[in-house]
Amino acid sequence: KTEIKSIKCVNAERQGRRVSKVRFEIEMR
Repeated sequence: KTEIKSIKCVNAERQGRRVSKVRFEIEMR
Protein backbone atom coordinates (compact mmCIF):
# COMPACT_ATOMS: atom_id res chain seq x y z
CA LYS A 1 0.00 0.00 0.00
CA THR A 2 3.01 2.33 0.21
CA GLU A 3 3.63 2.12 -3.53
CA ILE A 4 0.21 3.58 -4.32
CA LYS A 5 0.82 6.47 -1.88
CA SER A 6 4.27 7.02 -3.43
CA ILE A 7 2.75 7.34 -6.90
CA LYS A 8 0.13 9.75 -5.55
CA CYS A 9 2.86 11.80 -3.87
CA VAL A 10 4.80 12.04 -7.13
CA ASN A 11 1.67 13.07 -9.02
CA ALA A 12 0.82 15.70 -6.42
CA GLU A 13 4.36 17.07 -6.46
CA ARG A 14 4.25 17.35 -10.27
CA GLN A 15 0.87 19.10 -10.12
CA GLY A 16 1.91 21.21 -7.12
CA ARG A 17 -1.76 21.49 -6.17
CA ARG A 18 -2.58 18.65 -3.73
CA VAL A 19 0.96 18.63 -2.36
CA SER A 20 -0.24 20.20 0.88
CA LYS A 21 -3.00 17.60 1.28
CA VAL A 22 -0.63 14.71 0.57
CA ARG A 23 1.93 16.12 3.04
CA PHE A 24 -0.78 16.46 5.65
CA GLU A 25 -1.74 12.79 5.24
CA ILE A 26 1.91 11.72 5.50
CA GLU A 27 2.37 13.80 8.66
CA MET A 28 -0.79 12.31 10.15
CA ARG A 29 0.87 8.87 9.88
